[in-house]
Formats: sequence, structure tokens, C-alpha cells
Amino acid sequence: MSNVTKGAAEMGLQVDDASVEFNATKRMNPLGFEDLAYTLNIRSAESPEKLQALFERATTDGTATNALLEGLIPEGNLNIQGSNK
Repeated sequence: MSNVTKGAAEMGLQVDDASVEFNATKRMNPLGFEDLAYTLNIRSAESPEKLQALFERATTDGTATNALLEGLIPEGNLNIQGSNK
């Protein structure tokens, strides 16, 4: 969401609220997703044209977006914390 708020500020747009919804179809073998789709929900009085420009900017240039598009493979770590018994 930082790319939405950053983009809105740089474009001089007022965004009252923003959220993202993800939908995917899970694949069991091999584990993964068949498809992945997202919807950016924006509450704003700005014109649809300006919000479309913000959407295009926010969904083509951002930290997570760029990592996915560049095929960055995350490194995983396990941190086990014992109980306080």
C-alpha cells in the first residue's frame, strides 16, 4: 500500500481510504496457485482518470511488485521461541 500512498502524494491526489483484495485458485500438486488476481479499492473524490493513473503507477512500480516481477526468490528462516513453562 505504500506505493499507493506515495504515488497519491506525488501526484497531489487525496485518497481517503485504500485496500487490496487478493483472489487465487490453489493448486495441490505441485503446491502453488493456478491464478492470482487483485483488486485495489480506493475511496476518493478524485476523478476516475486520475485514479486510473494512480492505479497504473502503483501496480507497475513498488517494492513488492518489483520483487515479484524480477523473479526474486525469498529466503526463509525459522525462528522457534520456547514456551514460558
